[in-house]
Amino acid sequence: MKKLAELKPGAHFMYGGVEWVKFEDIGAGTLCLAAEPVFLRAFDEENCNDWRKSSLRRELNGVFLDALVSEGANRAAFLDWESDLTADDGMTDYGTATDKIALRSDALCRKYRDITPHVDACCWNLTPWTCDASSSCIVRYVDSSSALRWVSAYNGDRGVRPLCYLKSEISVSIPREDDEEEQAARREEMKLEAARLMGYEVIEGDAPTPECDSQDVAFDWADQSAKTDAGKIRPTLVPPALIEAVAAVREYGCSKYHDPDNWRRVEPQRYWEATLRHALAAWDNYEAIDDESGLPHLAHMACDIAFILQIMKENKT
Repeated sequence: MKKLAELKPGAHFMYGGVEWVKFEDIGAGTLCLAAEPVFLRAFDEENCNDWRKSSLRRELNGVFLDALVSEGANRAAFLDWESDLTADDGMTDYGTATDKIALRSDALCRKYRDITPHVDACCWNLTPWTCDASSSCIVRYVDSSSALRWVSAYNGDRGVRPLCYLKSEISVSIPREDDEEEQAARREEMKLEAARLMGYEVIEGDAPTPECDSQDVAFDWADQSAKTDAGKIRPTLVPPALIEAVAAVREYGCSKYHDPDNWRRVEPQRYWEATLRHALAAWDNYEAIDDESGLPHLAHMACDIAFILQIMKENKT
């Protein structure tokens, strides 16, 4: 655990079950942005580009803030943040809005661009394209290339990266620093469970050994008449390192998105693009490590390919 004020701009930390990136200390508070989208939503279900009336604003300052508190955050740690709602064309009719949880404006997007983690998703800003009534449904967003664009407010396929202004004095946990032992223990549990599913008799405290000779495995091979395995796959042929790699990426993903089934809501093409990006990153060094997760690029490739294969299999049934 560290004081938020001790972290450098661009540092990642966990608070309320969400991973955040620190932007800047401002007065008694620290401006922060979610490192990844927390969900997909419409900016406003009634297709209005005025953040003050937005259905997303109500959700973020209502049930989402409640969820952060239920995950251990102190409600009093979220200070009021005033957002400038000046439109992209310079109109100032919407004025400002004060929230506990907000979104970035175009101005903040530009200011902190260099320390904002890139994500493979299009995410809302709260800046309207214009305040003119003829186009009062158009809102600005950041696309997956980090370019600023605009779209209708009722679109529900845009990501949401909450912005908050936290008390600088609070203590926060650092990803992959405070929970290494917990993750290691979880990986061991997953290996044991995988061994059980493969048919091994596992004694707690003992590691399964899929590579060992048949005479060393504690099974009764005497009577095989009741079961015929011809033509069936043999999971024990899969190198345990592959299972561990995919499991490690899944654990990382679950800690970020807090939903083990979140991956099902992403189209296969995005996983293929991510696979290729990781391949390029490891092109000259297959042991290269992903800066954000701290895991090998090859592990991310394995997990992305696993997602694609599973989606293909389910689409055939």
